[in-house]
Amino acid sequence: MENTTPAISFNAVQPIQPYKRKLVGVRRVVAKKKIEGHCTAVTVDNWTVVGFTSQMNRFKIGDLVVFMEIDSFIPRIDRYWELWSSMNDVFNGEIGLRVRSREVSGTYSQGMIFPLADFPEIVLHHQNRIQKIGKDEATRELLSFSIADSLGIKKWEYPTHVRPVTGIIGELSPLIQRPGNYRIQDIGHSVFNTQAAKNRIYQVTEKLDGVTVHVYKVSNQSPDLLTYFPALKPTTGSIPIPPTMQTPRGRVGVCNRKHEFFDDGKNIYWETAKMSGILDKIHKIPYRNIAIQGELVGSHIQGNTMQYPEGKHEFVVFVSGT
Repeated sequence: MENTTPAISFNAVQPIQPYKRKLVGVRRVVAKKKIEGHCTAVTVDNWTVVGFTSQMNRFKIGDLVVFMEIDSFIPRIDRYWELWSSMNDVFNGEIGLRVRSREVSGTYSQGMIFPLADFPEIVLHHQNRIQKIGKDEATRELLSFSIADSLGIKKWEYPTHVRPVTGIIGELSPLIQRPGNYRIQDIGHSVFNTQAAKNRIYQVTEKLDGVTVHVYKVSNQSPDLLTYFPALKPTTGSIPIPPTMQTPRGRVGVCNRKHEFFDDGKNIYWETAKMSGILDKIHKIPYRNIAIQGELVGSHIQGNTMQYPEGKHEFVVFVSGT
């Protein structure tokens, strides 16, 4: 039986702001120690970066530095000429360096750091803000910024799909929240260093190496919501709208992180959703409008790092709780 609660009014609809990872930012050095092999580990916030001691001697506890997280892709441009000899990665046809996790003398290194002085435009901005709002507030502001775009840094990703994705009909609706979680290194101080944290039980879960999938239904009784979704129309020819997408009760959609798709019989997202049984189950959920989020994993996704048999794909639903 469908939920008979009133549909959300048009005035109450609020598009959701997507989470954005701070891939590159200014951080403060909080610890430093020598380890084996003529190396030194420098800690910025809760991230540890290991390098040769001769290089790490440039940094002192309390210094502000530019920190690039793992999976930052540093392009082969003049600013980063000292790294050119290490730039053997290719991303979207561009040569550069992918920042990776690595183990050095028993210590994990995650990221790269650079002296703030190597980026005079950031230093100048900070100095100007100090004059206007004071040093403490200007520094807090600087530490909150994401500066990847301004420095030409992109997030490195595997080619998402081996087989082409078909049937794109529009952008992901702003009413559907894009999943995203902070890395524990960035929030560990607020999660674990509290009195309440001592009485919590924590569960370790596996991070699947896949791509985001959203499956939603919107009732015909909520026409105001339907205006936030792309029009139902095939991308080629005059294929009729299939019953998987339009039911007597409303509309059903399948999307990834950026786009919504037409069920053309070839789209990998739709085909996996069908095999999972989620399209039948979503109609049994007693809510008029709902979106279910999960991860598409399988042999044609993210370079098959999870080693699925050829042709096998799964839709794994995100589950959260206490």
